[in-house]
Amino acid sequence: MSRKNTKLLITGAGGPAAQSAWKGLQGTNAEIYMADMSPASSGLFFVPATHRLIVPPGRSSNFIPHIIQICQERDIGHVLLTVDVEMLNYAQQIDTAAASKIQFLMPPASALLNTLDKSRLFAATQDI
Repeated sequence: MSRKNTKLLITGAGGPAAQSAWKGLQGTNAEIYMADMSPASSGLFFVPATHRLIVPPGRSSNFIPHIIQICQERDIGHVLLTVDVEMLNYAQQIDTAAASKIQFLMPPASALLNTLDKSRLFAATQDI
């Protein structure tokens, strides 16, 4: 009995977090797609040409809707955002992401907002 591959989109393909995630998933049943805003991003070339995706900048208000559209078109069920501005954008559009039924592998929005802002993180950890 064969297991169906899990389709996963990793963003920020040019960065070390995305490339480390790709490396860590080698040998698993994950079918990996890599995305970046730059067509020259080195991490895009880790996967076959059919799995390389160019996306808008992570700060763009169209970033999350574009990621959702890509996933729906390719039947990708999971997304791993690896760039801080993408994560912040996700936190601001969490309802849109949740409605898509695509699983964004992210912590709760409140945790993202606290960890991406040093003054909020400092305030949130004062009682620890």
